[in-house]
Amino acid sequence: MDTSGASTGMYEYFQYFFKDGWLPWRVVLIAYFSLFLIIPLYGHPNSTNPETNSALVSLTQNVVLVLSLVAVAETNRRVDPKLRRSGRWVLLLVAVPMILISLSSFSTLAFGSVPRWILRAMSSLALIVPLLIVIAVLVESIIRTRYGARIPRLPLLLAFVSIFLIMYTFATFYFINGLLEGPGGIPADFADALYTSGLALTTMGFTTIEPIGVGRLLAVFESVSGYFILSLLTAIFIQMVKRPRE
Repeated sequence: MDTSGASTGMYEYFQYFFKDGWLPWRVVLIAYFSLFLIIPLYGHPNSTNPETNSALVSLTQNVVLVLSLVAVAETNRRVDPKLRRSGRWVLLLVAVPMILISLSSFSTLAFGSVPRWILRAMSSLALIVPLLIVIAVLVESIIRTRYGARIPRLPLLLAFVSIFLIMYTFATFYFINGLLEGPGGIPADFADALYTSGLALTTMGFTTIEPIGVGRLLAVFESVSGYFILSLLTAIFIQMVKRPRE
């Protein structure tokens, strides 16, 4: 892949990875990012739910994490030298979940008992970092496509996917940290968290689910972010639609 005269960020790295990388490694990395969309649907990662903590689920998770690191490391050996710096950052970010899971296990073994808020913070980062990588690459792809694109359908699809993943990421944080309560103080499940996150991001605001503690500040931050994110994507899309007519 010729990267001369071009930017060499994560966008270009993943463009290379999914265009010229080895097919099995592409499948592995897709499974890696999909894993962090599926885990919240199984329930709280620190719960006693046997489905979440079963040996098969843990084994699958660990195998995907290890293979993903191998996939990125192997690709970094073959990638254009101009992309290797980005490749090293991608390798570090992909390794974050495994590092945090290892730290959590080590802390439990070393100290016997670890405060729940620390475990929740580690779980949050382990799930959110991979989702943020996808969001960053998607948003950058929309901005890049804005220059010279003639068919707005793909950027429109990417915009919807980006907005959904942003809501999903906030919902994951709410859910894992127990920052939402339903009527009667019942902890919200993930579906309620996703619903509440969507209302906050779009600033609609009406729901029977209440944020608690730091969740209130997070809900305000998500609402403010929603103004900027939706405005940015709308402005980019409008310019892309108008461009071919000029």
